[in-house]
Amino acid sequence: MKTRQHNQRVIVLEEQNEDDIIKFLHKNALLLMRFVINFKSPISQNLQSTLKELNLCYFVGIIESKPTQSEQEKIEKLNADSTNQKETLEAKSSQNDLGKPKSCANSTKIIHKVRSGEEITHNGHLHILGDITSGAKVSASGSVTIFGDCYGVLEVRGEFLILRRLHSGYIVFDDEKLNADMLAKINANDNLKIIIKNGANIIIKDIVLG
Repeated sequence: MKTRQHNQRVIVLEEQNEDDIIKFLHKNALLLMRFVINFKSPISQNLQSTLKELNLCYFVGIIESKPTQSEQEKIEKLNADSTNQKETLEAKSSQNDLGKPKSCANSTKIIHKVRSGEEITHNGHLHILGDITSGAKVSASGSVTIFGDCYGVLEVRGEFLILRRLHSGYIVFDDEKLNADMLAKINANDNLKIIIKNGANIIIKDIVLG
C-alpha cells in the first residue's frame, strides 16, 4: 500500500484498490487515528463503513486553501437561512457590531497544529489540520474548519464552524458560548459537524464529505 504524508497531518492514499486499502486501514488503524485520510476519488459504501468502524477521519477530494466546490455548496445550502437573517439583523442593529472584527473572505490561513501556550488571532478564515492542544487559544473573525481535536479555547465569529469533536468547555461561536447540551450533540458521534447561527439559534448538523 503506497501512501504519501501531506503537511504532517494528512495521509493521501494513492492506490485505490479497495481490498488493499481495507487491509491497510485495519493493520494501521491506531497510527491513522492521528491523521486525516484523503481519498482523491469517491469511495464505496463498504469502505466508508470500514472507516467509520475504525473511527478514522477522512475526506474526499483535493486539499485546497479553501473549501472545494462540492463542500462549499453543502455549506452554502446549510447556511443560507443564517446568512439572510444575519444581514437583516446587521441592518437593524449595526451599533452592536462596531466592536466585532470583520470577516475577511480573501484571508485564509492553514495551520498544522496549535500547541499549548500558543495564541492565534486571525482576521479571516482558518483551516486547522491538526489539534488545538490544551492551553492554546484560537480566535478568528472568519469561519474555522478543524480536522483534529480541540482541547483549547476557541472563538469563532465567522459564518460557520466545522469540526468533529470538542474536548474543551470554552467554545464561543458568534459571541455565544456553547452550552453543555450543544457540546454533547457535537460529541455524539464521529461525523464532521457544521455549526451555524440562524437568528438567535445555534444549529448543529452532521455533514458528509464526498
